[in-house]
Amino acid sequence: MPRMNGVEAASVLKGLMPDVPIVWFTMYKELVGSSLTGAVGVDAVLSKPDGVGELVECVQGLLN
Repeated sequence: MPRMNGVEAASVLKGLMPDVPIVWFTMYKELVGSSLTGAVGVDAVLSKPDGVGELVECVQGLLN
């Protein structure tokens, strides 16, 4: 991302739209369960290797 990194983007987005959930979908398994949730307004951190099914379940859960 040329103008800001993902942490900065999540923080800005949460500030503009606090009720919209943000899901961080990363290839780095070590970030799952990290301090990203809450610290920058990220509602969930998921690992790409865990698959799209987990992402779909997470998004459905956040929207319900």
